[in-house]
Amino acid sequence: MNYIDKGTQIILDVLEMEEADLTPRQKSSIEEFVRISVECDEEMLNGIDHQIPMTYELYSRTIAKLEELGAERTLQDFRECFAEHFSN
Repeated sequence: MNYIDKGTQIILDVLEMEEADLTPRQKSSIEEFVRISVECDEEMLNGIDHQIPMTYELYSRTIAKLEELGAERTLQDFRECFAEHFSN
């Protein structure tokens, strides 16, 4: 079992749900959440959650990591959220 499957199972256990209860979109969203939670460093996670100020360096690094992870929904939301601050 890989870390995405393990993370997904932990979330399902907490929610007292079975994988069969999820739509394909919900399953994909949980898997994306797990990938981001494991693969992004603490500073990126805090920036995504607006817990620290977003600098251009952090914005660029986070965009690159989200693209690398294929985290399309989070990437789209992140870009929309910070577009006004960091658009050309």
